[in-house]
Amino acid sequence: MKKYILLTIFFYYTLYANTFFASKPQDRIVTIYDNIAFMQEKRDVEIGRSGINDIVCEDLPESIIPASATADFSDGKIDRLTQIFQQGTNLNFNRLATCYKKHRLKINFFKPTEKTGDRVIAQGYIVSLEGSFAAIEDISGEIFKVSTKDIFFDKIPKALKEKKASLIWRVKANRGKKELDLSYLVKNLRWSANYILKLGNKSSLEGWINIKNNSGTEYKNCKIYCMAGSVNVNERRVRVLQKASFSVQSDAVPPEIESKAFGGYHIYKIPFKANIPKGMEQLRFLSAKNINYKEFAKGGFYLSLYPARRQREFTLSHIVTIKNSKNNSLGKALPKGKIRVFKKDKEGILHFVGENNINDKTANDDIELNIGKFFDIKAKINQIYYKASKNRRFVHTKIEITLYNKDIKQREILFKNRYPIEGRYEISSTCKGICKEKNISAREVLYTMKLKAKEKYKFFVEYKLND
Repeated sequence: MKKYILLTIFFYYTLYANTFFASKPQDRIVTIYDNIAFMQEKRDVEIGRSGINDIVCEDLPESIIPASATADFSDGKIDRLTQIFQQGTNLNFNRLATCYKKHRLKINFFKPTEKTGDRVIAQGYIVSLEGSFAAIEDISGEIFKVSTKDIFFDKIPKALKEKKASLIWRVKANRGKKELDLSYLVKNLRWSANYILKLGNKSSLEGWINIKNNSGTEYKNCKIYCMAGSVNVNERRVRVLQKASFSVQSDAVPPEIESKAFGGYHIYKIPFKANIPKGMEQLRFLSAKNINYKEFAKGGFYLSLYPARRQREFTLSHIVTIKNSKNNSLGKALPKGKIRVFKKDKEGILHFVGENNINDKTANDDIELNIGKFFDIKAKINQIYYKASKNRRFVHTKIEITLYNKDIKQREILFKNRYPIEGRYEISSTCKGICKEKNISAREVLYTMKLKAKEKYKFFVEYKLND
């Protein structure tokens, strides 16, 4: 009897439930991570009668995660009885071809011939589909094997109208206008940061946030937040970086993106509403002019306790450093991303000179970029003396280091040596004059010097281990 009563109530609700449609989304707030985003939006719905009704919320992205959806109505008296997610029907060739075959609808196709230039368009019907080919029966009854690339459809049949993904709630509610707060997670949205650094007398740094939207839906007039950090999704760590994108004329001054710490993450807030179209969009969030920078060559080597087999020669890395401070037109949080570096030659022609990635930078974190190798700055390492006991408890070695600046201008060079820590040891060098020596750790020594154009500098490092 109890089961019969429940079934009766169910069929009563089904027969007498009316359907009401929610409005399009308003006041959308988007928080973007890496390949996932959190959507919050407001909608209105006019319920025409009290009782059991269906509320349909359309125009949802195909990549929505239905289980993450939550809905809060302004009228606390509304009871949600069920929630159903209805997948949309995106049109593609297979859907169209299957529909045309099922309903025997007429299509246009290129008749196969030996010469491509002799092909003519004919009409017929799809008999069967297999991979990238179809069997087509023309209006005379002749059968042809045709590539799917040579089939054309005139219209979308009534039996296959495209529908958007929807959420459907069966509710018990009183009549009247209701406000709905809807939130859900959506896949295939991500952001990243890119920077353009132009070096010269008046150096500048531009920052762009890129949003890549492959969720299948355009999001209009949104408040956009970009979060940097790591969150767990489906028991895997997902890198979270947010970015918004919007085209701005190069001479316009972009508004400041607000950044703040939040729950172990870092949030970047876009200071205006923007659209997130399908594909890729860009927003310039940083325009710093007249910044100061330093360029120098950097290299080093590790001193081994074994005899060297040969003389080593290598080029040094090209390093650019920038102080991220207010005094240098910066001093703000910068999201991780790629910095591409450009520089003008003597004729004023701009050239690309390298790129490097940076991690998230807070205010006053200095930026160091390794943008490549100097062509004309080299180091030569030569072991000129080596003596050791069989068990290598005693080692005595002497290394000759020669640094060459074959460039046409003076260059600063930083050269770091790392040494093994094995018992009692002594280190000495002949670094003096233009060469400055500094211990930067228990096993690292940094040698700094400025070499004029076409100048070289030679010094010796001696290492003794006597344990």
